[in-house]
Amino acid sequence: MKTKNRLSFALFVTCLSIITACAVRDYYVKPGIDFSRFRRAAVLPLTPPPEVGKDQTGGLSEGISDIIGTQLLKRGWDVVERARIKSIFEERSLELTQVPIGKNLVEIQNILNVDCFVTGAITEWRSPVKGRVRGAVGLTVKIYNARTGELVWSGSGSKNISSTFGASLSKHAQEIIKRLCEDIPSR
Repeated sequence: MKTKNRLSFALFVTCLSIITACAVRDYYVKPGIDFSRFRRAAVLPLTPPPEVGKDQTGGLSEGISDIIGTQLLKRGWDVVERARIKSIFEERSLELTQVPIGKNLVEIQNILNVDCFVTGAITEWRSPVKGRVRGAVGLTVKIYNARTGELVWSGSGSKNISSTFGASLSKHAQEIIKRLCEDIPSR
């Protein structure tokens, strides 16, 4: 009898862990947008989450942007090298995590020869603390038309994490990004 109760409890805990660790995602596509026109993207660093210290934000934002760039490459997009984007934004004293507007939008779009800017935010980045605090990864990714500056696609995903056993927060972020990129309409 005790063995049966232990097995039932183990099954319950396993199912609960799977349910609470599931990723949730949602996305929006602007009606009438022809994604076949978007061939080349400038992926900007994502805005970091407030709970991450300033000394860690640059590497985290750039790392997540690299994961997005890799997923876009896998889907057949051309992605501009991050160093080139950074150099051009710095020359114009522009914030690297924001899509340029007005005259800067047209100028940078022409220099980089891009069809869209990809940016977003890391909304959550928290490691679980054993037995006390659940971890979480949350991301929002946005695609802007480089010619008009209008938002044409937006997706967000999050995942609660009960333990990092076997997977880092970056690995969970990679999974969320991969699923979000699957939601981007085909080119």
